[in-house]
Amino acid sequence: MECVICSNRIRSSESHNAEPITTGRCCSRCNVQFVLPARLSVVFNIPATEVWDVVSDSLADLEKMLTAPSIGNSQELNERRTQIEEGGGSIEEDLIQ
Repeated sequence: MECVICSNRIRSSESHNAEPITTGRCCSRCNVQFVLPARLSVVFNIPATEVWDVVSDSLADLEKMLTAPSIGNSQELNERRTQIEEGGGSIEEDLIQ
């Protein structure tokens, strides 16, 4: 199956209704970038460009979070893990406190 907006291949289980942009199924990225802003602009009666500004800012923040070094690999977390383990505690106990 192909996304009707960008033509990328998608699994039917991961597709979305592309209306009101077009008829057919779209990928998740096009759903977030185009379809949802178009729907929200209709529901809230505001220009799609205003919705897109908010969505694009949120996508940029999400992409930064996803491409940032994993916290599980951070030196700070590893040092804290060692401190907890040497003190006889656990990470779970540390999180609860």
